[in-house]
Amino acid sequence: MNNKIPVHIGFFGLRKSITLLLFAATLVALPAQQFSASFSCDTCQASVIAYASLMQPEPRPWSQDEVLSTTGFDFLKDLRPGDLIFQDLDCGPLCDAIEKVTEGAGGKDFSHLGMVLRSGDTLAIVEAIGSAVQLTGIQRFVQRSKTTDGRPKVVVARLKPRWHALVDSATVAAGNMVGIPYDESFLPDNGRLYCSEMVALAFQSANKGKPFFQQLPMTFKDPDTEQFFPVWMDYYKQLKMDIPEGRPGCNPGGLSHDDKLEIIWLNY
Repeated sequence: MNNKIPVHIGFFGLRKSITLLLFAATLVALPAQQFSASFSCDTCQASVIAYASLMQPEPRPWSQDEVLSTTGFDFLKDLRPGDLIFQDLDCGPLCDAIEKVTEGAGGKDFSHLGMVLRSGDTLAIVEAIGSAVQLTGIQRFVQRSKTTDGRPKVVVARLKPRWHALVDSATVAAGNMVGIPYDESFLPDNGRLYCSEMVALAFQSANKGKPFFQQLPMTFKDPDTEQFFPVWMDYYKQLKMDIPEGRPGCNPGGLSHDDKLEIIWLNY
């Protein structure tokens, strides 16, 4: 597996103007304030994710039979706080570039990641997606992306027993990140977060400030040509900034291989 990691983003697009709803993984950052930005991007208009699910009410609750028949895994009973759910979100050329560089566990392609935590008397997913870190119902998260035969395109991982003592502190830290704006530039320490960065920092906090998951140099280059993917060149041109090649970070695909995790469900 390539030892560099690409950033992960996704967005809504309309003609040549797109409002970036950036999600998915890499790096390191912190504080908060709201974020909303629009960019004109000829290359990016081909990469459109119609995430109506982010705007709609919660779907009708699953019955127990539906949970087991559509997933083969009981997401309502078998998940635990601290579990990580890796997700394959199809977003066109950008996700294609991401997936070409870093293959996830089990040969799957991951472009997003969330953490299970307790919210009141139920479980929810904390995730950096859209404009900020937010809580999402498990059913909504799982149903966001499916195979052609209706199976959720998610993989569930859990910390190995040696590390279970960190779970409570990590979920508290992640919950405290709700409201921090999404990081569209994928830079460390800039007061913003994206999905795997949020997870990495939550466990770093639980680990007494020491990095918990491995950080590797990010790359935005095609491994076949060793040249920058054109979609990233266009993207960062719109941001008026240099591509942050080689900056340390993490992404869902790379994180899914971490030896502190074990995959407890993979079935798509």
